[in-house]
Amino acid sequence: MFMPRSVGLVVALTPIAASGAEFMWNFNAGDLSTTSQVGGTAQLDYFNFETQAVTQFGNTASNPNVPDLPDGPASYVFTGVIPNDGVGGYGLSYTGVTGNGGGIYVNDFTFIFDVFIPTLNWTPFFNTNESHNNDADWYVAPDGRLGIGSIGYAPAGTVASGEWTRLAFVRDRTNNIVKYYKNGVEVFSGAAGSVDGRFSLYTSSDGSGPSPASNSLIIYGEGDTSGNYTNDIYTSSIFFADSALSPLKIGAMGGPRAAGIALPLLGDIDGSGQVNNQDIAPFVEALTNTGGSLSAYVQYTADVNGDGSVNNQDIAPFVALLTTPGLLQGSDPELAPLMSLVPEPASLSLLALACLPLRRRR
Repeated sequence: MFMPRSVGLVVALTPIAASGAEFMWNFNAGDLSTTSQVGGTAQLDYFNFETQAVTQFGNTASNPNVPDLPDGPASYVFTGVIPNDGVGGYGLSYTGVTGNGGGIYVNDFTFIFDVFIPTLNWTPFFNTNESHNNDADWYVAPDGRLGIGSIGYAPAGTVASGEWTRLAFVRDRTNNIVKYYKNGVEVFSGAAGSVDGRFSLYTSSDGSGPSPASNSLIIYGEGDTSGNYTNDIYTSSIFFADSALSPLKIGAMGGPRAAGIALPLLGDIDGSGQVNNQDIAPFVEALTNTGGSLSAYVQYTADVNGDGSVNNQDIAPFVALLTTPGLLQGSDPELAPLMSLVPEPASLSLLALACLPLRRRR
């Protein structure tokens, strides 16, 4: 097998972190602690005692009533029906989150949830009002619709009971659009609403200190006092970003995974979790693809310089990833500057050598 280090490249690079704030929870510790924090810090806490009383932590491996995720057993937090008309949930507070989308509040953001709902009923996901002075802002309805009246709903049957599903809400007020996704596939698109309006979030500077005094928003609770619109729900992972992730990124993240919600590593075309020699052949396949469209996963991971297409400009940064262990830290790194750091002739030599095994198979 060809070893890329024989090219003789020496590339001195510092780790590249993600832009903006991104937080992820996968509940492996059996509590509400944050699993991953990039660009800031985040804290989930019980909104009230009633929520804590209906919260349990566990693992699918030891619960026969909850199936494993597609890639294996996973930890989860179970949230039962919250008493007192659903006034409760988990307060989310954070640092490093600033105003965007043309306003003073957070107008562009992304929420993603990996969830298992045993029985369909009204199920709230988040409330942008930190004190529950109104109903929540995104629901699953009893007929499996996904959404909220002020924006719109995905069709009935979008969400099914008794199966793990990855649901994403992306608000891009900069381009006046909201999109919902199920397992990486868009299921609804509508207008984003007003700047700094109902569907915007507080920034880090709008409060400080432990929840609930400083909640920026609420997860899973709601404040519609006409009835109780909360539901039993198992959650294996939650992801938040203070930016509107692109359809390509949401597609690349795909469906629910036991490891949690995160963008795949750039250059990890074979999905092994690391960039190594086994990625050379699929990278070349993507680079030389002439018929049919690439999957969102391959399109994202092979487009190493992030210019929107898989082309020769991705060769040099891909070589740099192969020859620079530890380069990728965090998620969504911006690798375009690497183009000038790797000699082009060496990159082309690598490509030529990588193509040889593919030609022999044909």
